[in-house]
Amino acid sequence: MKMSIIKNKKVSVGIRIFLIVIAITLILGFTFSQGMFYANKKATVRIANDNCFFTIYALEVFDEPAKAKKYRSLFKNELNASSIKLAEMCLKYPNYISRGNYNLLIHVKKYKKNVDPKVDKAITYMESIHDMKTWGVFNINEFIKNKR
Repeated sequence: MKMSIIKNKKVSVGIRIFLIVIAITLILGFTFSQGMFYANKKATVRIANDNCFFTIYALEVFDEPAKAKKYRSLFKNELNASSIKLAEMCLKYPNYISRGNYNLLIHVKKYKKNVDPKVDKAITYMESIHDMKTWGVFNINEFIKNKR
């Protein structure tokens, strides 16, 4: 003898289908949000790196003091903000950081004598977790292995 709370078979099947659809929707929603989180981390690193790169080279290009004075503070503020964001991403998500990002932070530190402590901390942290002689250096064997 089969006991069921819901006596009508059509209603029972409808409820089961509804619950399955809800479960699939929740799983897909969670998966989508995780994908967005991953993409946002990668995009944040890329944007911070590009901003830092362009502003440091813009500051180095200025030759005329009259023109440079007007824009220098704007570029310095942008350089501060983007280098701090890049340093934060180095500390939070070091696996998304490449040797180029690290080299850019080193370049910022050389350009500006007094950098934010987060930049120094990020540089020190990246040096502590990577072998600086081989990290980011192109190796044909690793390239072939990663292609497979």
